[in-house]
Amino acid sequence: MVPILKKGDTIQLKDGRRGVVFYINQRIKRYQVMFNNDYGELVPFGEVHKINKSA
Repeated sequence: MVPILKKGDTIQLKDGRRGVVFYINQRIKRYQVMFNNDYGELVPFGEVHKINKSA
């Protein structure tokens, strides 16, 4: 299983889209991911990869 991410983490989905974790629902095992200010969707824990931000 994917480690639990935090709100604000940048992720990439298996289909290549990138977004930011907005909310974590552990009960249904989904992240709410915002792809821009107007569009978000629920994504299963197993379909995301965390993107490491290098400073």
